Amino acid sequence: MFKKCFILIFFLFNLLCSATIYAREFSVVFLNPGYPDSNVTGDFWANVTGFMAAAAEDLNINLVTIYAYRNHVLMKSLTQQVIEQKPDYVILVNEKGIALNIFKEIAAHEIPVFMLLNTLSSDEYDLLSQDEKTF
Repeated sequence: MFKKCFILIFFLFNLLCSATIYAREFSVVFLNPGYPDSNVTGDFWANVTGFMAAAAEDLNINLVTIYAYRNHVLMKSLTQQVIEQKPDYVILVNEKGIALNIFKEIAAHEIPVFMLLNTLSSDEYDLLSQDEKTF
């Protein structure tokens, strides 16, 4: 599972970088559902962030990570902070199935969203407008 996550993240950063490899540095905000370091729930999300940070540095990506500390209510409230960063891309996890509203709010600002690990369900995806599906 851990290895698959790193492969997915590496693929995601390569995809993001491919379109802008010769362009300006771009920014990515990762709304991390976990903690910035090891804790009682484990170190999975801290490791994901560490891997992303290393890849971002190698690829000249400005990565900002915002932590929700395993609190899905806090995660929803951090959406405005993500938008205020005005990133080129957002990486989002569907923690406890709350990503749909966060996705819609971010997409309303025309910021592309990549889902990591836990994507939207097909029923949730069907609730998106055609415009939102392009972000």
